[in-house]
Amino acid sequence: MGALYCRAGRQLQSLLRGGGQEQNRRAGTENLPGIAGFGAALAACDNAAAASQTIWRDKAEKEIITACPEIELMGGNAPRLANTSALYLPGLPAQKAVMMLDLAGFCVSAGAACSSGKVRDSHVITAMGRGEAASQVIRISGGWQSSEADWTGVAKAVIEIYKRNT
Repeated sequence: MGALYCRAGRQLQSLLRGGGQEQNRRAGTENLPGIAGFGAALAACDNAAAASQTIWRDKAEKEIITACPEIELMGGNAPRLANTSALYLPGLPAQKAVMMLDLAGFCVSAGAACSSGKVRDSHVITAMGRGEAASQVIRISGGWQSSEADWTGVAKAVIEIYKRNT
């Protein structure tokens, strides 16, 4: 079950052929239990939790950049997810930072999410005009269970690891 937003005037091609439901966009009977469940999931979304993640993330980023002004926030002036931070750590390979943060108890990733599991540099970081930085960017992502203490802890760990290794 899911939702699809389609810009007005945009034509979609149906994957399943059949009845004329949804202006010929789909075939078959609607999944009423799925629709109800999807609606309940949307109603249960906690916008306050997202707002808290933004506050905690921003505070952690400020703490990191204040302590280590060489570290740069990637995309900080752009609209972005409330729970995600990408940091350029000049002089510290991302893979090394990921391993050290793992040993400190934090799971982070190298580069952009769409490049995870790939050996080559992130095309997203390169497209941001920072190709030279791609191998030195870590991505920190909070989850629905992340707390302010988690963000504070990862900020302290990033600072300590960066200062010790550059």
